[in-house]
Amino acid sequence: MHNPADVALDKLEALMEGNPFLRDLWGNARPTRGFSPAADVILTSASWLIQVELPGLKRDQVDVRIEGQRLIIRGTKPLIRPEGSRVRSQERGGGAFSREFELPPDADTDQVRAVLRDGVLEVTVARGAQVPHSVEVES
Repeated sequence: MHNPADVALDKLEALMEGNPFLRDLWGNARPTRGFSPAADVILTSASWLIQVELPGLKRDQVDVRIEGQRLIIRGTKPLIRPEGSRVRSQERGGGAFSREFELPPDADTDQVRAVLRDGVLEVTVARGAQVPHSVEVES
C-alpha cells in the first residue's frame, strides 16, 4: 500500500518535470518528503552500536527507548526560516521522525547508553552472553 503523501509528491514531481513553466517557476526546488535520518548498525565484540545522523538537534529533541527487542528513536528536526520569508528552493527535510531497529537476541536491553555528539547519536546496546541450554519438551 502506498503512502498518499508520497503518491501526491510523485505526481507533483512528474508535473514539474513535464512543464517548462513550472520548472522555471520552481527552479531547482523539489518537494521534500520530510526527514528520515541516516543510520548505521555496527557489531563489535561487546556491543551493538547504532549511529544516527541528527545534525542540529539537541539532546532534549530526541527520544530513545527500548520496547521489547526494538530500539525506537524519535524526535523532531525543526526547519528555521526568517520571519516573512518564502522558500525558493528546499533540499533539507524537517519535521517529526521515527526510526525503529529490531535488536537481535543477544542484545542486553538492560544495558543501553545513548550519546548525542557533533550531530551523531550513538546508541550502544551491550551484547549478553548466549548460553546454550536445553528446553524440556512437554507432552
